[in-house]
Amino acid sequence: MESSVPTIFVSVGESSGDRYSAEIIRMLRLRFPRLHVAAIGGVHCEKAGSLLLADSSSIATMGFLEVLPAIKKWISIWDIARRWVLHHRPDVVLCVDNPGFNMRFARFCNKQNIPVVYLAPPQVWAWGRKRAPRLAKIADLILTFFPWEGKYFTSFGGNVQWVGHPATQLVPLSRYPHTASHHSTVVLFPGSREREVKTFLPVVGKGMKNVMASRKDLRVVVVWASSTLRESFEDEARQWGFSSVEHEAIYDVLHHGSLCITCSGSVTLEVALAGIPQIIVYRVSPLTFWFVCRVYHGSYIGLPNIVAGRCVSPELVQHDFNPEKVEHYVKTLLANPLLKEEAKNTASSLRRKLSNGNAFEIASRAIARYLVS
Repeated sequence: MESSVPTIFVSVGESSGDRYSAEIIRMLRLRFPRLHVAAIGGVHCEKAGSLLLADSSSIATMGFLEVLPAIKKWISIWDIARRWVLHHRPDVVLCVDNPGFNMRFARFCNKQNIPVVYLAPPQVWAWGRKRAPRLAKIADLILTFFPWEGKYFTSFGGNVQWVGHPATQLVPLSRYPHTASHHSTVVLFPGSREREVKTFLPVVGKGMKNVMASRKDLRVVVVWASSTLRESFEDEARQWGFSSVEHEAIYDVLHHGSLCITCSGSVTLEVALAGIPQIIVYRVSPLTFWFVCRVYHGSYIGLPNIVAGRCVSPELVQHDFNPEKVEHYVKTLLANPLLKEEAKNTASSLRRKLSNGNAFEIASRAIARYLVS
């Protein structure tokens, strides 16, 4: 690679990070038309013009038992990323979320004297607080989504900038008016990890069975985080009477959504910012849940509830995520005439707390300082 060509390596591990990174790459290309981008990520980074070295967004994992089947793939991705960085020595490495991989990768790049920008750092305010001093030491710049995160890293000498949450740019509330319709739509977000989907579909399917039998006007749509998940689970979803769409259609589906059932993750915040009522669900292996209960410092697991500081969306966690409770909450919420107005008010409140201008523009401007022209 010629030294005059600005070069960036992007390391992404989940579908939301893939989408956010793609927007930043597009912004950077406006500043640097000759920009060379290599990435481990997903289809969005590739569509934004990255050389996709490995698809990491489809093997996202969390927990202990959950990560075991993916270890071999992650080792292979580590080797690919390490060799590319050593050979090409990019001007900057952008790590996005995925701390299990990216904290180690950031440390490796730091040892090679390659600048590291870490976007969406580990949520040390909720758990894993020992990561704060480690990341403050190895990252040249930490770009945060939440306004309260900075203090956890600056107290250890970290260089931090709050960019705001990208979802406030991608999900404008004004695009989702709730118009009268002859039917109601329940939108399902089963997660971006295979194990999440395996847990989600049968529980929600059984829970929705009686609801769908009593509500002939009810339509249930699954939004898949990736085409890989759709290929693997669409037949099962169809057996429950659910239709399917790719994630690219998320905003069109939400436009008509009456209620969402959402696997805990970044998408819960996107749904909330769209002004759609939702039920947030979460279940992991007993071992992982045992550990989570001992290290997690928060009162809620859903991002909308964490940001709001109160329960704006009901949470069904671990054993509470069962068909009976799914059925109960779906029926109760759909029967609440004030629910949509409350969801809109919540969306406006969350937007005020999380917006700091155009998050993608702010992030790209910060990253551009490390690129040569």
